[in-house]
Amino acid sequence: MQSQIRKLLKLQEVDEEIEKIARELSELPKNLNRKKEQLSQLESDLKEVEKELNEIKGEMDSKEAEQKTEIERKKSLEANLRVIKTVKEYNAIMREIGFAKKAIEEYDRELEELLEELEKIEGEYNRRKEKYDALLKEVTELEEFVNKRIQELQAELEKFEEKRKEFLEEISPELLRKYEMLKNTLPLPVVVPVVDEVCQGCFMNVPPQMYIQLQRAAYGKEESKEIFTCPNCMRIVYYDIEAEVNEEEA
Repeated sequence: MQSQIRKLLKLQEVDEEIEKIARELSELPKNLNRKKEQLSQLESDLKEVEKELNEIKGEMDSKEAEQKTEIERKKSLEANLRVIKTVKEYNAIMREIGFAKKAIEEYDRELEELLEELEKIEGEYNRRKEKYDALLKEVTELEEFVNKRIQELQAELEKFEEKRKEFLEEISPELLRKYEMLKNTLPLPVVVPVVDEVCQGCFMNVPPQMYIQLQRAAYGKEESKEIFTCPNCMRIVYYDIEAEVNEEEA
């Protein structure tokens, strides 16, 4: 059974690597997706500001066209002053010219206010665009890294999957069934040593008699086909001779 435990430990090492790779494969896209969501929000905000800019520009174009009409009307009225013959006509034209001047001045005031608003929004647009461009560059680089890393991890995963198949053929069906059942219900490792009568999976004491049996099996003093499990966490347990030697040397 000890030789089977050693093979099972190798299988467990492979499974731990496979789980590690699976976790990284799961986490890698998450950060990228978060960045993409931020980029999408920035793009949406940018479009809103751009819409405001276009609305103000459109309003300014309209005001400038209306002002131009008033300027042309004022010029036409002033030209008519040369051909009028009565005071009444003169006063009427001067009144219209006055209205035109006020309208032109009002357009000047409105256009000045719109220009100030335009410059303010353009500043906001430029700030957001700069932020968007920086994040776009970051997302592009991150996506390239993630895609490359995923390919590397998938290649590693294939190698470990092949190793796993090799180890599966060397382990007894009974021990393998027990291991797979534990692996599906408990976090790895599910095959752990017992040190000083303490299970290294749950760090609870095992019965003294079991500890002695594990030691005898490890040193080959007692041949046993029994699969020892911790009575507390149900993990497969074994006695680690190397750990004892290292402890004595320390």
